[in-house]
Amino acid sequence: MAEKATDHEIETGTKVVQGVFAERKRGQIAGAVVVLAVLVCSGWALYLGYDDFAMTLGGWTLLGVAAIFVLGRLPNWFRGFRGQRDESTPPEQRGEPPPPAEGVVEDSGQRSARS
Repeated sequence: MAEKATDHEIETGTKVVQGVFAERKRGQIAGAVVVLAVLVCSGWALYLGYDDFAMTLGGWTLLGVAAIFVLGRLPNWFRGFRGQRDESTPPEQRGEPPPPAEGVVEDSGQRSARS
């Protein structure tokens, strides 16, 4: 029975890892399609004579892709635009108080009626 449980746990872990890799691959393919589409639109705008628009669109696209490749993730300054906090840095470095430990109730300085 223990061997069956271990085999099931290994099989489940393998499926989870394969699912994560498949999701990342789909995301990379979707990102590549979007970047190529934007660059084609930029090239078309350049062909039509909209030089400033084409250079801005293509330049920012290439800059964003280069930043993601160099950093391996979105830059921290971009995360703020999406309303997300950077969870990779500790709360103290983000200027936030650390979360209380589990099971610990913070004392507000006031005594309850029961004490």
